[in-house]
Amino acid sequence: MKSDTLPLVFYGAGELASQIMETLRNKGMNPVCFCDTDIDKHGTVYLGITVMSFEQAREKYGDFNIYVTVGLGIINEVFDYLLKQGIKKERIINYDETLIDRTGDLKQLNTYFVNNILNNMNLDQAMSSVVGGQAEYIGTIEVSILRYNGLKPHHYIIDVGCGSGRLAKPLSECHPGKYLGSDIVDELVYYAREKIQRPDWRFEAVEYIYIPEKDSCADMVCFFSVFTHLLHEQSYWYLEEAVRVIKPGGKIIFSFLEFRESCHWRVFIKTLRCTKARANVPINVFISREAIEVWAKHLGLTIEAFYDAQDNPWKTGNLGQSLCVLSIPER
Repeated sequence: MKSDTLPLVFYGAGELASQIMETLRNKGMNPVCFCDTDIDKHGTVYLGITVMSFEQAREKYGDFNIYVTVGLGIINEVFDYLLKQGIKKERIINYDETLIDRTGDLKQLNTYFVNNILNNMNLDQAMSSVVGGQAEYIGTIEVSILRYNGLKPHHYIIDVGCGSGRLAKPLSECHPGKYLGSDIVDELVYYAREKIQRPDWRFEAVEYIYIPEKDSCADMVCFFSVFTHLLHEQSYWYLEEAVRVIKPGGKIIFSFLEFRESCHWRVFIKTLRCTKARANVPINVFISREAIEVWAKHLGLTIEAFYDAQDNPWKTGNLGQSLCVLSIPER
């Protein structure tokens, strides 16, 4: 805390606060109140703490320290608001004026994003959150998608953007074949390696866009929720890498966002809000099927299938993202 003599106020009485409250209290942070812009919350009690407006908190407590308990998508917006209200930077405990290149420095951005979550949650909770939550459920669906599209027990699969092991965990329980998981965030790779406990499997951290494997050795390469956070040029570059490492007859599977899916519009609006707020969070990028068709043509790939976001022919559920399956022609 900035000062042990001043009261502490949490700003943001929402879902994130409920997720990180235990961690913050374990760090000795015990707020006198919540501040929130939602007037319907004023005068209520949330997590055992009274919620009031910022003006009411000022009137009651005068000078105080603040910990901002909102998501990274709007946290810079809240920082700006507090500064405009005359709150000094040193009074905002988790103030951070870092502004990262969200399209170029992939490692710095994603590491920053992960570390912010790790600082506010216990390890297992954070590692599920950084890959979108419901890790076990989504990972099981991903396994079903791979099997439905041709993954065999003896196949070597490469999981690009493996994260904290969302796919690797359920796959490790049913796939005897080789596996390589790669990710740009070192902490995620270390966690996945320890969690999975498959000494015959590899988990590798990379510095940028690269698959750490030799040419023509893999049967399948998958990118779940990877191209959704990359520029088109970066996604195409990763497809070049996949073409390099995959065997003739092998398959590439990736998920993507597209405007033709009405359920993806809310992702676009969220991205717009984060952009306006200068949030240090991964970008969300949409790809059209026409673009994918052009990419496939220039890479010498065959499009085996497109799946809509709500499709579920594998009978275990959907990811909420569209899917594309490409293949390398047999030579």
